[in-house]
Amino acid sequence: MASNSFLQFTFVCPNHNGVALEERLFDLGAMSITTNDGSETQTTPIIDANWPISRLRAVFPLDSDVSELRLCLDSFGCQSVETQFLTEHDWLTSSHSKKSAIQIGPFLIAEEPTPKSQAVVPITLTGGLAFGTGEHATTSLCLEWLSSIPMTNRAVLDLGSGTGILGIAAYKRGANSVTAVDTDSDARRITCNNAKKNGVVIEVASEIDTSLKFDVVVANILSNTLIELAPSIESVLQPGGNLALSGILEHQVNSVRNAYQSTIFAETQVKEGWVLLSGLKTQLLDSS
Repeated sequence: MASNSFLQFTFVCPNHNGVALEERLFDLGAMSITTNDGSETQTTPIIDANWPISRLRAVFPLDSDVSELRLCLDSFGCQSVETQFLTEHDWLTSSHSKKSAIQIGPFLIAEEPTPKSQAVVPITLTGGLAFGTGEHATTSLCLEWLSSIPMTNRAVLDLGSGTGILGIAAYKRGANSVTAVDTDSDARRITCNNAKKNGVVIEVASEIDTSLKFDVVVANILSNTLIELAPSIESVLQPGGNLALSGILEHQVNSVRNAYQSTIFAETQVKEGWVLLSGLKTQLLDSS
């Protein structure tokens, strides 16, 4: 089998299990998850999905434990499970035939360049095997947040960058500098490629450089990692800086919130069971 091969699982499950199942699949190493309406022949992802049955396609590294993955799918009531090997080229070919432009706030996300207008900020994006093409609730929550805060001349950290979509969005809204961090080498490569397509400059790294300071930090990763990285994230965020955390389920909100001792959080935003926590870093006073 070619070294650039991957495992793809395609299956259907009750939609009420979808969010918890996605979280579990990411815990098991999923590199990409696409969700569609499983009750019809729907092929274009819809952000506000209310269908009763979901059809999911999840891509994993080739060395994943297939038995463990199948046990997981069984426990969530998944049916019609299909497994296949594919290369990144195969994945891109099948994905490209199914994607259409979507608009989230001022951002119009498409695979081909689109004209810029006063009301639209175009983002040209190829997902590949990285997470974050706009249709997932966590990504759309972050995009909506990025469109709601001041961005001009600010330094931005996009943590868990995936495709680079959030960093690109920040740059196009006037950020002075953007740093994208992702532990996955495919995600870093795809972020670089997407930055070039959009004519933006993004510094890409595999970990947080704690010697740097940022005015804005957006982290779209899972809750356990958000809790683990809380000290590093708050250390690089300037006092008064904006922070957004996503990839959180509703029952995880308090655990994540409590890990950030120097941030005052606003009201949470929820979409399809996923939560975005946003707030400002406090100006710590010298107690001496």
